[in-house]
Amino acid sequence: MPDIRICSPCMGISPDSDLGGEVYERELLLRIPKYGGKLSLILPKNSKIREDMVFESINYLPISRRLRWFVSNPLYFNAIKKNYAEEGFDLLRVHSLRFIGPAAIMFRSIYGAGIPLIGHHHHIDPEVLSFVIDRRVASALDLIITVSEFSKKQIINDYGVEEDRIVAVYNGVDDKYKPFPKDPVMENKYGTNGKKVLMYIGGMKKRKNLSFLLECLAEIRNEEWLCLIFGRGEELASLKRKSAALGISNLVRFCGYLPEEEKCRVLNICDVYVFPSLLEGFGMAAVEAMACGKPVVGLNTASLPEIIDDEKTGLLSVPGDKRAYINNILLLLKDENLRQKLGNNARAKTEKCYSWDESARKVMGHYEAVTERFRKTGTDTQRP
Repeated sequence: MPDIRICSPCMGISPDSDLGGEVYERELLLRIPKYGGKLSLILPKNSKIREDMVFESINYLPISRRLRWFVSNPLYFNAIKKNYAEEGFDLLRVHSLRFIGPAAIMFRSIYGAGIPLIGHHHHIDPEVLSFVIDRRVASALDLIITVSEFSKKQIINDYGVEEDRIVAVYNGVDDKYKPFPKDPVMENKYGTNGKKVLMYIGGMKKRKNLSFLLECLAEIRNEEWLCLIFGRGEELASLKRKSAALGISNLVRFCGYLPEEEKCRVLNICDVYVFPSLLEGFGMAAVEAMACGKPVVGLNTASLPEIIDDEKTGLLSVPGDKRAYINNILLLLKDENLRQKLGNNARAKTEKCYSWDESARKVMGHYEAVTERFRKTGTDTQRP
């Protein structure tokens, strides 16, 4: 099949981002050209991209990325229309359904009846307006590509999407994530002082359930451990206050944003990765820790049982069961042999199951199948 011209409006693909959705877009789009995709990118003003990103063209919106959905969609509509008029494309893909999806649907309804529309969607947002918009966009997509069997079932059940319009393709993990000895520079920087290190890297959102983690840690304050929490978000201030109120500020350190170039070195100074999230479409942060040979203490919910094999690559417990979560942390803190065994298994699983190249190859296979189906129907399109 000839190369496919793909229009890809994005909210961001920054090399510095640690946001799961943006990491997904960045890593996937970096590899799509290898498998026959010719990319035309649309990005907010002043967006960063990797120097080795391959694309046919790039267009920037007149304003930067912190946009509300009702502001972003008219801008993306005009940019998509302009791209189609000047260059043309065979396929339109969207990831941020709420922020870009309505623009894509409007474009196709006016100009592009013969252009397949594919959406990437990772999990359902419970906020009412977000849910309504995302469901409406999902109903108009020719194919939805999601990142786990959990997300696939959730989208089918909650959005009413037909099963033959959705596929699951697991994310990959960057090859740079691998085990190596603890870095004394990082140990000194974060003052671990020979203690066992618990670690969390990610967003400070309510669904990440970090308040629950702090409550668990408050009950094991006498152990020789230190918990390093990296990330930003709306919950950060309240979590700091809660840590102080629980009397564990000396044991829990909120370390702020972690630059991407430091993440591997930092992950490798941890002994146990704690991941109490209640909702993950995939669980990228857990997989990156596993790739570094770290056992993960998580919850038996959402996509996590697909990623973390209980008692093989980590330990899982029922959401809300504080005692079980505490016991799992303590077990791994105290048993070095078990930590090593589960960490080795975790590394082996990531090598076997999670490759960005394989993800991109599978995604392009789905793009090709849908595009070929549209080519055979011969539906006319009207250029703006």
